[in-house]
Amino acid sequence: GSVVITATASSTNSMEGFSFNWTQTSGGGPLVLTGASTPTVGFIAPASLGRLTLTVTATGDAGAVGMAVATVDVEDNVA
Repeated sequence: GSVVITATASSTNSMEGFSFNWTQTSGGGPLVLTGASTPTVGFIAPASLGRLTLTVTATGDAGAVGMAVATVDVEDNVA
């Protein structure tokens, strides 16, 4: 199925903008990331079960950098 993850960033300077960069850091085969340079990334979960790890880096206009890790567990959809 489809997976969507959204990151947020903030600064004490309310006028500061941010750029974002998502990368797959582990798990599964290579994902096709949609919106990898935006706050919201999307991809289709692989058919293989397991854990996927993505890292997002947010860089502020003033040069500050922050990182976060998102973990997605791909499981059987058994009712």
